Amino acid sequence: MNADFKVRHIRDDFTNSLLSVELKSLLDIIKKDDTLRLCFRGHSISVYYKGDSLFKIVPLKKCYKIHFDYNHARFTSNFETQRRRLEELGYEYSEGKGDVKKRYRKITHKYPLNNMKSDSCFFWNDSSIILKMLIDDFLDLEKKHDYYKKENKKGKSCHLERQRQQDIMRVNNTLNGEYFVYDIEYDQPRNSSEEAKSGRFDMLALRRKSKGHYNLVIIELKSTIDACIGKCGIEKHRRDLKTYIGKGAIVKIRKDDALKIYEHYSLLGLVEQESVQIEDVEILFVFTDEAIGYANKIQDKKERCVLSSEDLHLKYNEGVS
Repeated sequence: MNADFKVRHIRDDFTNSLLSVELKSLLDIIKKDDTLRLCFRGHSISVYYKGDSLFKIVPLKKCYKIHFDYNHARFTSNFETQRRRLEELGYEYSEGKGDVKKRYRKITHKYPLNNMKSDSCFFWNDSSIILKMLIDDFLDLEKKHDYYKKENKKGKSCHLERQRQQDIMRVNNTLNGEYFVYDIEYDQPRNSSEEAKSGRFDMLALRRKSKGHYNLVIIELKSTIDACIGKCGIEKHRRDLKTYIGKGAIVKIRKDDALKIYEHYSLLGLVEQESVQIEDVEILFVFTDEAIGYANKIQDKKERCVLSSEDLHLKYNEGVS
């Protein structure tokens, strides 16, 4: 398939599985746990916790394959004990060869299709408790020792922008407000290695103009000063985004995809039902943490500072005609 046509919405039968017994327990947990966010990934779904993937779930012919990156356990002292707990739940551990510091480590589980077991809620609940703890340790600045590299890490927050993405998604995930953030970390593949990269967005959202009428919003998030300047700074992102949205056929695909994603979110009970029309396209820059200082310096330019540091609601936007 042409890379331009990459979409994120899932198939109807996958949505039905989330509504039936086999995956409904997971959906119920997501609805009750405000720290979790469900995102569609085309042929899979991902459940995010603090900006990292807690569960990546891929439907196969006879099972759902559940993936978790076990490199997140590198700052947990009893990571082997936690691995055994996951194996007791039916997970399998594997790791690559080569440099012990860089090799992949993953936990997978083959969850049967048409699983109607009444204890499935315990599986998802117990899994999430263990995996969330590993991610908590991975992001905790006080956890200094890397048990895989056998060395101490620098006192720098891991994946800060990803954490902020989910924070923003959490408080802007309803059509009752101005914004509905429906996707994070969209990365459109290239058709060949020679093709220039484009179509990589931190977040995608809909902005309410009036009841039933929305604009598609492409969001670029900056949380550090370094991310605001240099070769990947604000001006480059502005140029790349304007080039991308100048491609009418691709923009139509993005809009159609957004409508389909909203339809599935609505069926799953994750947003209220409403008839939605998507009209124009906007670019939005969001600044958090130390990048707010940079944003304060450029308020006289067209990029407008976008952030309430208290609640992380999106407040202003830069329209693109």
